[in-house]
Parts: sequence; C-alpha cells; structure tokens
Amino acid sequence: MQSYLTNWISNFHDYFLSENSKMLLNLLDKEEFEQTFKQITQREEIEKLIYQIIRVKRRDDQYTKTWAEFVINHFLFKIYKYRENFQKSFESLKECFSQITEIFKAHETPNFLSNILKFYMRNFLFLSHLADAELERQKQKTYCIDECGRVLISFFSTFQMSNEKNIVFFCIICLIRVYFKLKNYRNSKTLIGWVEKSGLNLNTLPKSELSTFYYYSGRLNLYDMKLIDAYEILTVSLNICKANQLANRKIILEYLIPLNLFYGIVPTEELMTRYDLNNYSQLVNAYKSGNLLDFERAIESLEERLINLGSFLIIEKLKAYVMRNLIKMIYNSYSDELAKMNTPVIKIEMIYNVLKNVMKCDSFDMDELELYIIGLTYKGLISGYVHNANKVIVFSKKNPFPRLQDLFVNNYNKIV
Repeated sequence: MQSYLTNWISNFHDYFLSENSKMLLNLLDKEEFEQTFKQITQREEIEKLIYQIIRVKRRDDQYTKTWAEFVINHFLFKIYKYRENFQKSFESLKECFSQITEIFKAHETPNFLSNILKFYMRNFLFLSHLADAELERQKQKTYCIDECGRVLISFFSTFQMSNEKNIVFFCIICLIRVYFKLKNYRNSKTLIGWVEKSGLNLNTLPKSELSTFYYYSGRLNLYDMKLIDAYEILTVSLNICKANQLANRKIILEYLIPLNLFYGIVPTEELMTRYDLNNYSQLVNAYKSGNLLDFERAIESLEERLINLGSFLIIEKLKAYVMRNLIKMIYNSYSDELAKMNTPVIKIEMIYNVLKNVMKCDSFDMDELELYIIGLTYKGLISGYVHNANKVIVFSKKNPFPRLQDLFVNNYNKIV
C-alpha cells in the first residue's frame, strides 16, 4: 500500500506542478487501485501514511493539511463507492470537493483545474441520487440531494464574480439538475437569468454543456406555458447535441415532438424508431388522421410518462388540432363540390356522423360539437364561422385552413 500511495501522490504532485489536467484527470478517475484499499475500514488506516508522504512532497507548506485531507477523502470516496456504500462515499466526496475547492481558490492559474472540478461535481451529483436511494431503502430520511445543492450553491456564490466563468457555468448546470429533482424551478430560473446577464460567451463552451443548459431552459419555458420559446430553445438543444448521444436526443425529442405538432410538423416513423419513441406512434397517427378517439387512447396509454415529463396538459391542447385535421379531411373529400360554391359550407351533422359512425367517438352530442367547432374558428384553426340557424360551418374560400406555423405564433394566446 505504501509504495502504491507514494507513486500515486508523486504522480499527482508532478502533474499538478506541470498543470497537466489530462493526466490529473486520468489519475483521479482511475478505478483500479490495489487490493489493500478495498479492505480498509477506517480512515486512520491511510491517514497517517498519506500525511507522511505529502509532507515530503509539499515540504510542510501551508497547504499540506489541505492536500492530505483531499487525498484521504478521494480514496475513501472511491473505496466506499466500490463497496456500494453510497452515503459514506457521498460524505467523503463532499469533503474531498471542499478541499479541492480550497486548492482551486489558492492557485495562481486555476483554470487547468476546471476539468478536475467538473469530475467531482459530476460524481457529487450522481452520488447524491444513489445515496438518497440507499437511505430510502433503509427507510431513513433523505438529505443528500439537498446537501449537494447547498455545496454547489456555495461554490457558485464564491466564484460567480471571478474570471472562471466556464466552471461556474458547469456548476450552474449541476445546480439546475438538483433543483429540477427538488422541483425548485424558481431557483433554476434565477440561475438561467444569471447566465443570460453574465456576458458569458456561450460559443466558447462545450456543446454537450450548452445542449444540457438549453434543454433545462426549454423545460422551464414549458412549465410557464411559453411554448414558442420552449420550441425554439429545445430545437437549439437538439441541434447541438451530438448525433451519437441517442439517450439525450431522445429525451429532448419527447418534448419537441408534441411542440412540433402545434406547428403541423409530424415526426417520421424512421425518426421515432431510431430514438425508440414508437410509443408515440399512435398519438402521431391519430393527430394526422383526425381520429379523436385514438388520440384520447394514446394520451391515456402515455399518461404516466407524460405526467412525469410535465407535458400532459400541453398534449391535451392538441385535441383541437386533431378535430381540425378531421374537418380538413372531410373538406378535402368534397373539395370539388365545395370549390363550385360561392361560399363553401359543410353540415355539422356530417362531421358528427363521421365522428360517431366512422371514428366510433361518442365524446360529443350535436350541440357540444357545434360549440367545439365555434372554438376552433375563434382560435383561427379554421378560417370561417358557424351558422347557428343552418347548423353548418361556413369556410373562407381563400384559405379555410391557415398554415399552422404562422397560426401558432399569431394566435398563440387563443390557442394556448
């Protein structure tokens, strides 16, 4: 154990002095350490030895204790994680992160440590979930995700005015993920607002981090029912997400697919198959065909998933689009006859019969259907009006079914 530790600390010291962040990260992230460490049960078993080795390397300078505590807690974090004792691993990592933060703060050129701090933040966030899950299984009170947020917000508060904006940005991403888990969306908005006002050049940041940032920013706009903003931001997130990141692209698409439908943009079967989103096929096909009953069944089958995503109420608003598509389908079936009329009209009874007898949907009686269609004309989904006395829809001859992409923007407040 002594020779392993001596070599490890010597390498770490050399990489640190040469500011070789790549080799530092490889050393810290290395999963293989000698069998002796896997048998350690007490901090004292490595504490004295590590202090002795570091004193030789650091010559008893003012940061010797910080360095020693950092190395001790790093190994304890790895050992406990290997044993799947996630709560103890989390606590050791919390101390480790505190010490590397002190080293980062004191260093003259700290930028090379950014990837090291990201490594610990990423693990800290991951372990907080594992540790809380462990506590839940033991029927104990959870606290680790909250504690992770407290530590990270302390880091953000300390460095937000510094020049180390890149690592602060990564810290913000981790914090937003914590706040989403805790359903603390107000704090998430505050952090996103900080980024927008910070003057940070987003083009200098890694694409993966930007994609994550835009993903959460888009979701916040969804919760505020700012669907146009959400659509634009999530589209940016998808466009900069790497093509091989299938899982990340899938979760973005789960929000973008329903938003695209408001614009009349229908996903292909190939896209849904590629990203394992075929559970949305019934919903999409019902939308296209105007089959309201199938659409309602699709929502019911996806209900739990949609509620977890926070998109259930948004997809519910697409029912009006499904009805529009049904009426458009009927209109197109009689397009030749309607074109000969000075003013094209369709009886509401015809739509009722198609709904009831063809689509097997009995959600409406005639009066309810008439009111629903009046709502469609008010929203602008159909250009025309309902003639109450004659029970017909009177269509605009010029453009009875306006382009959805323009309509959603122009009539947004009526539609949503």
